[in-house]
Amino acid sequence: RNEKLRLSESEQKQIMDDVFGCNEAVHDPDLEDQLAALLLLRSSIDAIPPKEKVELVEASSRCEDFAHYEILFLQSVYFDAKVAAEKMLLYWKLRVCDLGVERAFLPFTIQNAFTKEQVQ
Repeated sequence: RNEKLRLSESEQKQIMDDVFGCNEAVHDPDLEDQLAALLLLRSSIDAIPPKEKVELVEASSRCEDFAHYEILFLQSVYFDAKVAAEKMLLYWKLRVCDLGVERAFLPFTIQNAFTKEQVQ
């Protein structure tokens, strides 16, 4: 704690940038900008070739809370829609690979993520 008090404001900001992996001020865009980012995210997903987004398309039709995932991914990359689309694509590919098609699109709980044998 004493060490932090000795740092200048710019040094503290640089450390926070390093910790959180960004080099610009984190901001919460207003509602209009969030909606624009959401629309751009959906356009970015539409632009991905169908063969590359099979799992993502399946998730969009089978997951009740898919819109929540869109917002979470946008927030995680400071509303950069193209990066969010890429991350969502990879996330759903890995989720299907790890959980299998039967469980990948269920709500993410202990019961849904693991078989009964894995839990015991």
